[in-house]
Amino acid sequence: MIKVSIIIPIYNAQKYIEKCIQSAINQTLKEIEVICINNGASEIEKNILKEYSIKNPEIKIINFENNQGYGKAVNEGIKSAQGEYISILESDDFVNSNMMEILYNRAKENDVDIIKSAYIAFNEYSEKLYLNDLDIDENKLFKINEFPEFFSKHPSIWTCLYKRSFIISNDIFFIEAKDSGWVDNHFSVKSLVLANKIQYIKDAFYHYRVDQPNSSSTLREGLVLPYKASLQVHNFLNEKRIENKEIYKNLAIREWAYIKDIINKCPYSNMSYAQDVIKNLFDLIGDSLKDNKKFIKFKKRIYKKSIYYLLLKRDLKSFIKKRLYMKIRYGSLTKYLLSNRLSVGRGRK
Repeated sequence: MIKVSIIIPIYNAQKYIEKCIQSAINQTLKEIEVICINNGASEIEKNILKEYSIKNPEIKIINFENNQGYGKAVNEGIKSAQGEYISILESDDFVNSNMMEILYNRAKENDVDIIKSAYIAFNEYSEKLYLNDLDIDENKLFKINEFPEFFSKHPSIWTCLYKRSFIISNDIFFIEAKDSGWVDNHFSVKSLVLANKIQYIKDAFYHYRVDQPNSSSTLREGLVLPYKASLQVHNFLNEKRIENKEIYKNLAIREWAYIKDIINKCPYSNMSYAQDVIKNLFDLIGDSLKDNKKFIKFKKRIYKKSIYYLLLKRDLKSFIKKRLYMKIRYGSLTKYLLSNRLSVGRGRK
């Protein structure tokens, strides 16, 4: 009997793929299968997969001649999986050898739909432990309504084991879009909302790479993807008639983070394009942040001295003009914010 199916979509990660696969086949839980989806992989990656599959019978390969997108690749893995539980492993990441055994045993003990753990974000120079900062008893089984704070954090779908029967019976699959990533947002929200029993483990087993240059999308995709992903999530919540205000408040915290990220990273030549994305994100947020203490504190810190205030007032035209002025005078928005001690967490009152 296969206990866990580990799904690895592979595209453009030949530098890291061997470490990734090795971490999957080195699991202390032996009743596993490793499903590698060749999603238009390079010849080098194909050869690596072939060599591993010859030596390791637990490896199964699904071949796509061309890149079909992340969503379709993982969906094919889910459909072909035979395990009681499903795990998703990114091809540029790796996991501790005891991850599947610990999570499976805890999940099986309580017959949960989803078990989720912390993770470690790392690059070539450092690593940082990411916890959800939630005081949750590891023995507690819950629905997402009890801890909607999960939605304010990174989706981190790869820190979970999902019961396969739960995924299939509820038709929980990724949106299939060839041109983009970010489909993990919709999958995360859909699975957590529909789950009857969720469990959280504070230990971290998953190592998430944050310096993979090939993982970034094109410039315009990078600007619009946060909105597309958020819109898909809101459409699902509306479809299911989810009215829990705390869920929307926590989603809004993450959507506000998207807005700040667009502001800080968008080149000035693309700001006119970005303003529509920012406005659309504000429309999704609506009044969800109005009573959020963390957001109110942030607003007090920056107040009218920062150009963020223009965004809070939705005065996008003035924001673009003032940001351009700051670019000319100070060289960059980041430098301006730092020079005036207006960045988040260090602002003047």
